[in-house]
Amino acid sequence: MPKRIKYRKILIQEKSKEKYIMATQLITGTGCDLGIEFLEENNIIWIPITVIEGEKEYKDRIDIDAKTLFEKQREGIIFKTSQPSLKSQEESFKKCIEEGKDIVYIALSSGITGEWSAASMAIENLDKKGVRYKIVDTKSASVGNALFVLYLNEAIKNGMPFEKVCEFADFLTENVRAMASVFDMTHLYNGGRVSKVSFTVGKLLNMKPIIHFERSGALVPKTVVKGNKATIKKMIEIMKEEKGGSFTKNERIITGHGSTLEDVEVFEKALRKEEDSLEIIRRDIGCGIGAHTGESVMAVGYITKPIPEEFEKYLNK
Repeated sequence: MPKRIKYRKILIQEKSKEKYIMATQLITGTGCDLGIEFLEENNIIWIPITVIEGEKEYKDRIDIDAKTLFEKQREGIIFKTSQPSLKSQEESFKKCIEEGKDIVYIALSSGITGEWSAASMAIENLDKKGVRYKIVDTKSASVGNALFVLYLNEAIKNGMPFEKVCEFADFLTENVRAMASVFDMTHLYNGGRVSKVSFTVGKLLNMKPIIHFERSGALVPKTVVKGNKATIKKMIEIMKEEKGGSFTKNERIITGHGSTLEDVEVFEKALRKEEDSLEIIRRDIGCGIGAHTGESVMAVGYITKPIPEEFEKYLNK
């Protein structure tokens, strides 16, 4: 669990009364997989994605959690997901507008969901009363989005001006990546996401697909590797290639896992062999990605370039 961040509050005058509020409000969907406890501790507004089981609909983290979802998947139940509702987005925006807070909304990649478009539409239809806003298309998801929330939350709490927050968000969109591997393709096959031939051959040869967010925001198959250890090695190779050959001192990386805890521990150990000062934050994979991959997923969110000093000076040391 990331340590709780101390607030740097901003004094605002309102009708002759002094009141301390944050000038910028961060909002995210539950697809960021950072954990509700962290979001609530840091006063980040979170909006549940919708998890669909046949004719039933659940609100993520309210009506269903990943543990329950994975249990049902083992029984052969297939789930789908949809973006946070337009109504919940509008209600969150209205609350911020009433409180006079600028808005930064962290959406999942427009390459896999309509969350960014819906949020943009929701706020455009409102009387914003001078409130500024930024709807961030992260070109990422899950633990990739978790990095956005973690970094922007720190920057906002440490007094970064709204305009600079927007610039920082753009930098993160250009440089944050997310990648995952699925160690058991049974759920992918049951859900129709891989063919019977691919599933059968993959199972016989112990092949593991690696999927990766491109800069465009599209989620694409990167490669297929034989065995868990080789998959971990390949994922690190891909990270280093995108980062120009090496990791940065004190760099933050977020890992995510379903039932793959032992594998993610091996992955983290291998990462620390590359750079022992890495700050690795481990999270549970939620319903947003788990509904599509099943529980045998391991994911990683990372940044491809060092954060420039103009942004880094607002982050916790």
